[in-house]
Amino acid sequence: MILKWIGAGILLLSAVGYGWVKIREERRRAAQTEAAQAMIGEIREQIAYFMKPLPEIFAAYRHPVLEECGFLPLCRQENLRAAWEKAPLCLPEKLMKVTQDFVGHIGGGYREDVLRICDYTLEQYEKVIREMHSELKNREKLYRTIPPLLAVSVLLLLI
Repeated sequence: MILKWIGAGILLLSAVGYGWVKIREERRRAAQTEAAQAMIGEIREQIAYFMKPLPEIFAAYRHPVLEECGFLPLCRQENLRAAWEKAPLCLPEKLMKVTQDFVGHIGGGYREDVLRICDYTLEQYEKVIREMHSELKNREKLYRTIPPLLAVSVLLLLI
């Protein structure tokens, strides 16, 4: 009998733990998406107003989320394209292609072309971030309730 209760406790704890891990992943995805948007905005401003090259921009730019995941240090050591290939950000699927295009085209071409690429990318990020914020609370509720409810239903069937 005691083994059933221990098993039930382990099952419930693992279900709650799974929910918390998924919530943390969603929050990390949102934080990295917003950090990438801020970085692209900073790149745009530095190019538009000061015409700085990318290495100078990355040498001066700081963002705790991008520092923590290792993206900015790689940008400083190598370049943006290498950082994207070695330490890609955890972005929503809708932004992966947009960001890949941004990384592939930034730094080449005339100033006006680079600014248009930045504007387009920022516009796409803004749309997705609005969607993410509206969905984030619902997903958190979902991950808090569904795994424990599934665990309880399995326990009811087994006990």
